Formats: sequence, C-alpha cells, structure tokens
Amino acid sequence: MKICIIQGAFNPIPDVNGGAVEKLWYKMALEFTKKGHKVFYISKQFTKYKNYEFSNGIIHKRVKGFESVKSMILTKFFDLIYSFRACKAVPEGSDIVISNTFFSPVLLNYSLKKKNYINVNRVPKGQMFLYKKSARIQGCSKHIVNKIKSELNKNDWNIVKYIPNPLPFSPNKKIIKNINNKTILYTGRINSEKGLEILINSMKYIKKKWTLKIIGPYKIDQGGSGQNYLKKLKLLSKNLPIKFIGPIFDIRSLAKEYIKATIFVYPSIAEKGEAFGLAPLEAMSYGCIPVVSDLNCFKDFIKNKKNGLVFNHKKFPEIKLAKAITTLQNSKKLLKVYSKNSLKVNTSYSPEYISSLFINDFKKIINRNKKIKDH
Repeated sequence: MKICIIQGAFNPIPDVNGGAVEKLWYKMALEFTKKGHKVFYISKQFTKYKNYEFSNGIIHKRVKGFESVKSMILTKFFDLIYSFRACKAVPEGSDIVISNTFFSPVLLNYSLKKKNYINVNRVPKGQMFLYKKSARIQGCSKHIVNKIKSELNKNDWNIVKYIPNPLPFSPNKKIIKNINNKTILYTGRINSEKGLEILINSMKYIKKKWTLKIIGPYKIDQGGSGQNYLKKLKLLSKNLPIKFIGPIFDIRSLAKEYIKATIFVYPSIAEKGEAFGLAPLEAMSYGCIPVVSDLNCFKDFIKNKKNGLVFNHKKFPEIKLAKAITTLQNSKKLLKVYSKNSLKVNTSYSPEYISSLFINDFKKIINRNKKIKDH
C-alpha cells in the first residue's frame, strides 16, 4: 500500500516544536512502514532537514511553509498557499492520501479526493461540508465525530469514522509507579485556553504543598500566548510551590518528568478548540493520575473516579480543582488504583494497535474504490 501523509504548514517533520498532531502522525508513519507499507511524507521545509530524503523507511518531501501567527485569517491564508504546494507534491499511484490541512482536501484533484483520508483534530467550525466528496473524515474522539456529523447531511455520515489518536511512542509496559512522589505536573502549551490561571489559583487552597511543575512553550510561534502571559502566570505563582520549567520537546526527557510526577492536571477551558487531549494520555501511560476539566474530548479515555478525576471548570473551578487534587493527596489507596488503571492506555492506545485500525480502514477504502472502478 502506498500511503501519502500531508502534514500542516507550521511545524516540520520530525517535529521539533512539540506539536501533538505532528508527533502522532510521524509515529503512525513509522508504524505503517513496519507493517510493510510505503510512506511518502509531505511537510514543512526546515533548515535542519533536507527538502527531499529517505529516512527511517519514510520518503520525505518538504515544501515551503510558514511560522505560526495569532491571526486566524492569516493562518488560513498561509494554509491555502502551503496546501497548493503540498497537493502538487502528492506522488502518482498513492492509494491513500492523509491530509492535515484545512484546504488540501478541497484542492486535491477528483481522483485523489476518492483516496483522501481527512484527519480532524480540532473542533469543526462549519467547514465539513467542503469535504463530503472525500473518502473518509476521521474524528480523533467521539465528541469530534458528533460535531462532524452535525455539519453533514445524514446521507454523508457513512464517510465519518471514529479512530482515536494513539500515543506518539511505544510505551514501556513494565512501568512501576512511585506514588510517594509529591509532584503535580502540567505539560502543554502555555496558552490562556488551557486554564493555567485556574490551576495556579487552585494551589492557594491546597494545604499539602506538593510541587507543581508547569512544562511547555509560551512563544506565540509555538502555540503559546506570549511573554506577557507567562509573566502574568509567574506573578500569580508568587509564594506558591510552582516551577516553570520551559518547553521539553524530547520525548525521553519528557518521560522522566512523567515518571517523577504522581498527579497530572490538564484544566483546559477550550470547549470549542480541544479535540482530544494527548498530554493527559501521555501522562497516563506513565501511571500519572489525570485531573481534567469537564470537556467531552477527555471522556473517551478518562473515566471519573476510575482512572482519574474530572472537575467542573465553570463554577468555582479553582476550589473544585483544589478539592480533586486534595482528595488524591489524602488517599494512597486511590492513588494506587487510579495509577494502575491509567496504565491500561498503554494497550488500548498503543501505536501498534491504532495503526492497525487505520490500515484496516485504508483497505476498505481501496477495495471500495476498486469496485467502483470495475463497474
């Protein structure tokens, strides 16, 4: 099978900026090659990488991209230009074309549309009708699948499918968690939509002063809210046991932080932006107990009071988050049970398993196209 992946305009592949979608699709590409398939990867040009190369079993074609910007209009304009370049680079004979840009599904020619596999990792904003001629629209969570269907006629629901995002690495199933580590962790973008002010203010209500580590990029071109927002958070953190570590993009270094943490907090308030929540999944794979806001996107893998806790982020969120963290701090039994249950994602969300779901779906599309061609 010849699989072509079109990545977005703003991060290179392999990714160096910690992009969740970039990480997971690169991992999927590696898994596809392990299974004997040919992968052609189109991504943004980057000074450290060659524009055309064969690496780790993957053929890379890199085209000119852009730096991230705050303006949504400019983001879409840059995506359009990049998508033109990316679509021209799609090799002939591709069986499946996976797209991760806004405009590439529209710009692909008719024959490639029938092979186009659209990955939706953000909440749709009215654009799904543009993609109804494509082979598949894949939602990364059940919440996203429902949103996709809400923008399509029922006759088009047959092209919509739920396949979850995988872990971007093959987990170590022999992890033994030390729940005596008095560390709370957040990893992700230092962005106002992530609820970091709620998290920091919640620390004021927690009697047991465990250390909170905040890891992630604050720069705008890396998805953060900028230097001034970081300064605001540091001011809120004054006299509290909080450490700002900065971004860690290397998965091995990040793994060390997951191993040392007992509780992982992800208090996102991005109801219209959060699609999956890869960071909590990563943390769970190392036995961290997740405490998350009550967003639908987390409900596929975080079960309240079974493998983590969910708090109401709309009414007195700081107090409710503090209560959830304190509940865990005060019960070693809960920490052990939830940590053990969290580790189960190593099987249900492993790259090996999720890649097999994709491959099986690709085969269905190829067989369907073959039948249409024969008729």
